[in-house]
Amino acid sequence: MKTIKVEILTPNGAFLSEDAEFVVLPGKSGELGILPGHMRTVAQLVPANVRIVNGTETKRYATGAGFARIEPSVVKIFTIAARPVQP
Repeated sequence: MKTIKVEILTPNGAFLSEDAEFVVLPGKSGELGILPGHMRTVAQLVPANVRIVNGTETKRYATGAGFARIEPSVVKIFTIAARPVQP
């Protein structure tokens, strides 16, 4: 299965860097589903959960407001804060 690199960056530095099969971002206009090979896009993000999916495993990270730069092989999330969400 193809993957896309996901990076969450905060003012304190890199919070996360891992590969994902599918990513869901909390966009200002609604959720954005990102697959590997996605077209280049910049999206404004609202405070909510980012979901990173690999097979049957889904990890959730609470993020603050920010922006995402999406490219075919990487999603870079620039946010004021981030923390893992327990299942």
